[in-house]
Amino acid sequence: MRADRLAARWASECAKLGVVSEPEEILDKAQKVRRLVAAGQVTPPILPYIVGELLAEVDAKASDYREWLKLASECFAKLGHPRRAALTLALGVGPEAALKCLPSDLFPRERAYLLAAQAKAVPGQASGLLHEAAQLCLAEGLLTSAALLFQQAGELALAKDTWTRLLGTQPPLYERALVHAQLALLGLGESPAELASDGRRHAALAGQLLEEVADGHELEGRRAQALDCYRVLAQLGERCGAFENIAEGFLGMLRIFQGERMVAEAVALYDELLRLAIRHGEHELCAEQCREAAQFLIRCGLPGPAGGYLRQAAQALLRVAEGRAQAGAERLAEHALLSAADLLSGLPEPGLLGDVLRRLAASQRDPHERARYTRLADKLPTASGVKPTEPVAKPAGQSSRGLPEVWTLDLLAWEAAASPAAVCLPLLLDPSRPELTRRHALLVLLYIEGDTTQLLPVEQRQRLVRSLGSQRVYEAVAPLHRLYQESLTWAWFEGEATLRGQIVDALPKLPFPRALQLVVQALGDPSEAVRSQAHSALSRLGTSELLSTLGQLLSESREPAVQLALVSALSRIADPRAVERLLAVFCSQGDPLRREARRGLVSLRDKSLRPLYARALLTVAPDRAQDLHALIAELYPAGL
Repeated sequence: MRADRLAARWASECAKLGVVSEPEEILDKAQKVRRLVAAGQVTPPILPYIVGELLAEVDAKASDYREWLKLASECFAKLGHPRRAALTLALGVGPEAALKCLPSDLFPRERAYLLAAQAKAVPGQASGLLHEAAQLCLAEGLLTSAALLFQQAGELALAKDTWTRLLGTQPPLYERALVHAQLALLGLGESPAELASDGRRHAALAGQLLEEVADGHELEGRRAQALDCYRVLAQLGERCGAFENIAEGFLGMLRIFQGERMVAEAVALYDELLRLAIRHGEHELCAEQCREAAQFLIRCGLPGPAGGYLRQAAQALLRVAEGRAQAGAERLAEHALLSAADLLSGLPEPGLLGDVLRRLAASQRDPHERARYTRLADKLPTASGVKPTEPVAKPAGQSSRGLPEVWTLDLLAWEAAASPAAVCLPLLLDPSRPELTRRHALLVLLYIEGDTTQLLPVEQRQRLVRSLGSQRVYEAVAPLHRLYQESLTWAWFEGEATLRGQIVDALPKLPFPRALQLVVQALGDPSEAVRSQAHSALSRLGTSELLSTLGQLLSESREPAVQLALVSALSRIADPRAVERLLAVFCSQGDPLRREARRGLVSLRDKSLRPLYARALLTVAPDRAQDLHALIAELYPAGL
């Protein structure tokens, strides 16, 4: 009905000018807007058509869309909407043009971000523009934004003061940890010894707080949130070169993965931790973690891959022995060599074992012991100079997890209170973002003037949801969380259930664990329709990025409908780890989970997956062995 009323008002305005109203064709609409502007008859009824009809055509050609942006900015300016005019110009022309039409005494947040965007376009003036932007944010109490802008301007002392000021406001525990992380990164980038020491102190504090937050999440059963904390801790360690933080982060993640018997995820983490340990010269830890990885695989019924880790452990112990010998700790060096020999004695590595025994013989002062080790070594071949296989160390500074730098993004989302407008403003002004993301960000900013969303009409919030969900970026998750929670407080009003259903439907476009968490929450929504949509969304969240979280939820859930949706999601992921989980369901669960797992295994059939089925045959229960043999015969008629 609202759309009909708007259409009637639009037709009335056009009739006054003798313009035939045919709103069905988007190009006709653009032409009618041009005629109205040319005639000087720009009135408020034109607004919904500019925003909801022209600019909402986000898939339009770039040339057409740029023309519509210029047309829209002109209309906004004539209607007395300088903010909308400036933001539209920012996307259509650039930040410099946008700043010219934005009053200097209004809209400080928008002005600050426009100045920061202009700094990227004019490198020679970047420092001054960023400083001005930071001062605007500082005046508005946007301390996170101000500190980041000071850092970009190279004004590290001001950035440090601003982060310290933010700590003084006593933010929540997780955000406090992230502020310490920022100060650690800032301090460790400085040359003076006192600042470097200060940076290490903040890194330690960030680590302690993140571990505390993670422990709380684990105690409450929120393992996905705990994993986020450990990932931040590991990423921080990599950026700072603080191996203690790296180890704490990885060991926390490993503890969760091992507890859930998430084999593929744990193995990937072990390999990465070993690379980092080698790069940092932590050979003792490398040996220890290699042994733990081997023991974990043996407990999981995978003795074959375990041998490779034991071999790596022996090699790490050889390096430990070399280091101890150079330091004059001969007894400790001998102990490391004996440990390496013990590991190699159970492996088909006679050459390496022979080399270790020869090193032991050379290190002995007692002639009898030297002779004994020599006799044992003479019975074995040499390693012929073949270098044992090791994990390849990645270049310094390269993040191994491939995740967003959440210590920055989460702080900005917290500062913005997950406001859709505040979150979308930097997205609009970031030229590195995809054009489609920036167009949707503009729509959000045109739909809403300020930070308040709860009192907006439900139709307007639905438009916000569509644009946020279509951006496909990490930053969109928090505003959707906010809109969902606000809708729950008004759950008895008409249209609110539809809104929450739209939010749930948008979440599969966002392949992030936090989006998945909201889908899980929606499984308990008061509306049956929303709960049904949540089950559907859960089954569509089949991406490699969410595989670990999906597997964790499957192991924890006791709701048959939720379990079925999770198995369906795993069936969409072309990844050996997903096949492992589906095989586990097929071999241990009853119908209908078993049927859904079988369907997924058939759809994911691939020759490279044969070893997974061979491995499953070794551990399957006797009463399920026949069914597994039948499935293998169907998938691989020629045999494994």
